[in-house]
Amino acid sequence: MAQIEFNEFDFRKVHPIKLPFAEKYIYDVDNIFYADTGLLDARQTNMFFQEAGRMLINAINLFCDGYFDCAFYSLRQSFEISVTSLYLNENKSIIDKWNKKQSGFEQHTMVKSLKEQLEDYKELREGLLKPYFEKLRSIMEKMNKYIHKQGFSTMYTMRYSFEGRKIYKEEQLIKFFTYCLKACIGAVAIWRIVIDPMPALLNDETIFRKTREMITEPYSDEFIETYIGNDIFELYKQSTLYKEYYQYFNQYEEQNGAVFYLIHYQCINRNNLDDIYKQIHLLDIKERIAVLFITFSEHIANIIFGNGLFNFTSNIVFKGDDKSITYGEGIYDNYFKEHDINQPYKGGFISRFKFKNENVIVIHNELFLAEELSAFNLINEKCADYLQKENDNFNRIIDEYTNTNQQKM
Repeated sequence: MAQIEFNEFDFRKVHPIKLPFAEKYIYDVDNIFYADTGLLDARQTNMFFQEAGRMLINAINLFCDGYFDCAFYSLRQSFEISVTSLYLNENKSIIDKWNKKQSGFEQHTMVKSLKEQLEDYKELREGLLKPYFEKLRSIMEKMNKYIHKQGFSTMYTMRYSFEGRKIYKEEQLIKFFTYCLKACIGAVAIWRIVIDPMPALLNDETIFRKTREMITEPYSDEFIETYIGNDIFELYKQSTLYKEYYQYFNQYEEQNGAVFYLIHYQCINRNNLDDIYKQIHLLDIKERIAVLFITFSEHIANIIFGNGLFNFTSNIVFKGDDKSITYGEGIYDNYFKEHDINQPYKGGFISRFKFKNENVIVIHNELFLAEELSAFNLINEKCADYLQKENDNFNRIIDEYTNTNQQKM
C-alpha cells in the first residue's frame, strides 16, 4: 500500500489523535490479563477475558490512529465478549453451536438468560450494583451513537471540514472517549469477578497471605480506584459470592513474610530459615525439599523441578556469567553426559539428583563436599515417594483439564 504524506487539512485522510496517558491505560489492562481464573470448570473463560483485554487495547490504538468510531466499537466488543463468556460458562453444552456461528447469542438474549440462570450475576445486576449497571447501559447507548453515525459530531467529514473544526473540538472527543474507556475497563473487570472473586479477594493483603500460589493476580488498589471505584468495589464485597470465598480462605493460617515470599515468589532467604521452619507445615513437598537443600549448603543459587517449570531462587547470587533459567524436556541433559554431580555450568556448577521420576536440578557456586552430598541423599531417601505422589496428582489434574478442553474443541 502506498504511503501518503499526512496533511492535517486534508479531509480525505484519517487524522491521528493524541490521547493523554494512552500507554498507562494499556499497562493497566494487565490487571485483566493477569486475572485468569484457576477454576477447572471455568478455565475456558480466560480466553474470552484475554480477548476483551485485547479489544480494550485495540480501542486505544484505533483512537490514537484517528479511527474513533472503530475505537468505540472495540470498546463495546470488550463489554459484549465478557457477557458472552459468562453465558457460555453457564451453558457449556451450546459452546459448539456458538463456535459454528449459529443464532441465539444476541446480547439481550444472553443477558436475560443470565438473570434467570446465574444467582451471582442476578444479585449484582439486579441488586447490589444495579445503579452501576444502569450507568453502564447509558454509556453504551452514547457510544452507539458514534458506532451508528448518529449526529454530525460522529462524522469524519464534518470533523475535518473547516466549519466543523470550529464546532466539534477534538478535546471534547478525547474527554468522552477517555470516560468510556475507563468505564469499559472497569466493566470487564467486574464481569471477571462474577466468575470467581479471586482478583478482588487477593486485594485483601491478609487473605493474600492465607492462600497458596494461584494463577490469579490481585487487582491493584490504583486499578480499583481508577476503573471500578472504591464505592462500587465495597458494594461488590457485600455479595454472597465474595463473602463465601472470604470465609473459606480466612480460616487458614496467615503466612509470615519468609514463607509468603517462598510460596508466592519461590524465593528462599537463608537468613530467614528460622521463620520458614516455624511454618514448614504450610509448604508443599517441592518447597520443603528446596528448603532442605538450601539449609544444608550455603552455595546453592537455584533449585529446579519439572525441567525448569518450578524454579526456587535463594539469596545466594549465582557467580556465573548467565543467570537466566530455561525450561523444557531434557533441557539440562547436556550438562550430565559424564556425571550427575558438580558439573561445569556457565561459570559455576550444576548437579542432578534423581528422585524416582523427578530430576531435581541444583545450580551452585562451589563444588559440593561429601558432607553436603550425604545430606542431599538423605533428603532423597525420605522425600522421593512424597514428591512422586504430588507429581502424579499434578499430572492427573492437567490431564483431566486437557481432556475436557479437547472434548469442547
